[in-house]
Amino acid sequence: MADESAGPDDEVPGDDPFRALLDPEFARAATVREPSAQDRAEAARRAERASSLAARVAADGAARAHEARRVRRRQRRGWIVLGLVLVPLIGLAVWRMSVHSTGSGGDLSSGHPAPDLSAARSPLGKPPPSPRDPGPFAFIHSHADGSPVTWDPCRPIRYVVNPAGAPASGDEVIRGAIRRTSEATGLEFEAAGETDEAASVNRPPFQPGRYGDRWAPVLIAWSDEEATPELGGAVAGLTVPLAATDPQRDELAYVSGVIILDTDVFAGAGSVSGDRARAIVQHEAGHLVGLDHVDDAHQLMYPSARERSALDWGSGDLAGLHQLGSGTCRPAL
Repeated sequence: MADESAGPDDEVPGDDPFRALLDPEFARAATVREPSAQDRAEAARRAERASSLAARVAADGAARAHEARRVRRRQRRGWIVLGLVLVPLIGLAVWRMSVHSTGSGGDLSSGHPAPDLSAARSPLGKPPPSPRDPGPFAFIHSHADGSPVTWDPCRPIRYVVNPAGAPASGDEVIRGAIRRTSEATGLEFEAAGETDEAASVNRPPFQPGRYGDRWAPVLIAWSDEEATPELGGAVAGLTVPLAATDPQRDELAYVSGVIILDTDVFAGAGSVSGDRARAIVQHEAGHLVGLDHVDDAHQLMYPSARERSALDWGSGDLAGLHQLGSGTCRPAL
């Protein structure tokens, strides 16, 4: 649970504008002929959509720069800022990748592995009942009907840890956060060992050279501001959940991700430890499964950790996690 900014909602782009932008005909070489009025009108519409997308990305970047300045001011008051990093171009890259069909045998050049035939046909677990009168909660990505983008509950969420720079209690802190997240969602997590993969917010979700013909496991890694500039200021950690399109249902589902934890916050002078350290990582695990920030200090997904802030899931967190753990099995992914 640690991060820089309570960024604006990064909604998954709608189908129509992005499918038009990614249409292969949009990038093909023009034939030698005078364009018709219809051709010119279509080109103008596509240019307008591209300009709108660029403006959204620029506006989001400006908002994040403003938030980063606010974060550094808070640092002087002794706060640790927690949160989520969703770089707009990462979302766009995942969307570009996800429009390709996986096919029956997978396609290593398209950015998709072959479907996992070992996946169960029913959820591996189920979340506890949702609180009756919950506090606020929010989702990072939602479908057109308002339901959240989720992980496939019929297969475990595999994760690997890069232990370089980890504090002595690093393994214990990660295990505790993952266990609480699993209990609150019913999602099963599977520790897949250690890795030397470097932390990066631009991490691709499919790395066949390193992990074979399957989605890359979630990476949990330790870093610092020098290696990961996004950890500057009072940022304790960053999380990027990664989604791809389920070709069977033509909708997004989470398939991988990365959690980057600031070594200096957990192991440096005045570092956090114990329940506070576990709560920070747990906050990040909340982002991993799909929770966004809320403006309620009683919830663990509040973006700043202070001495008296929440150390475990609040009622709003649990209500959101109930929905995130109630997703659909996706055998085609």
